[in-house]
Amino acid sequence: MKNTRTILVVMAFALIIFVIATAADKSWFDMENCAFCKHLTAEPGLMDHITKWDHYNVKNGSVSVTVVDEAYLPAYKKAMMMMEETGKKMQAGEQLPMCGMCEAYGAVMMKGAQWEEVQSGNIFVSLMYSGDPDVINEIHALTDRTNDEMKKMEDMEKQKGHEGHDH
Repeated sequence: MKNTRTILVVMAFALIIFVIATAADKSWFDMENCAFCKHLTAEPGLMDHITKWDHYNVKNGSVSVTVVDEAYLPAYKKAMMMMEETGKKMQAGEQLPMCGMCEAYGAVMMKGAQWEEVQSGNIFVSLMYSGDPDVINEIHALTDRTNDEMKKMEDMEKQKGHEGHDH
């Protein structure tokens, strides 16, 4: 009996290490394979018409501001609706692939973070917040990571744009 318990503890520890190592290698954004993000790319032209997606830390969480060209509001709303449906499937127990960002945000939501969104015309303001200092710290870390990853993507796009241009 004692050996069985030891084996189970070792196996559980190995699984935790595997999950952590796998998560560390996962792309923060994965618009092709993430069950949530792929809905954004499924709408033709939408990604080019989300003109702003900024993230800010605030005292009790974070604020995200998204601006969508007005002609693409129906496509954006459809993508958001499909993301919501994906979330319902996961809540029902279906296992779906997620990028690092969606996985991290899902984990913090499971710890009690609250989410609200307000729309004003073509501007969407999303609030993620908590009264728990540990959860707030996690939200801040997610916001910082998202901003860092977005900066990396922007820098890569700038480099691609400058390749082949001699001055």
